[in-house]
Amino acid sequence: MRVQDSEDKYAEVDHTEAGIMAGDIVITHNEDTFHELSGMMLLENRPGINILEPQETYSLEKSIPSLVFFTKLPHSVSIKRSKDSVRMTVMM
Repeated sequence: MRVQDSEDKYAEVDHTEAGIMAGDIVITHNEDTFHELSGMMLLENRPGINILEPQETYSLEKSIPSLVFFTKLPHSVSIKRSKDSVRMTVMM
């Protein structure tokens, strides 16, 4: 969760409180969480949300306005920004 002074803080929130919108990416840490979130998004008819299966390393490119959510704090995240997108490497 981002606070006003630009510090990162960890907070547990329910998926309905997180404000996940179309175009956002959710990185899961285990199979159960992946299937649970995928099922919830189908039942709630929320298309366009990318829920990624658990892996040790993710390499993804996202558009600037989309957000990335984690179900577990990652070990490391490296970010390279370009004009119209962001390339991320995440190690869980």
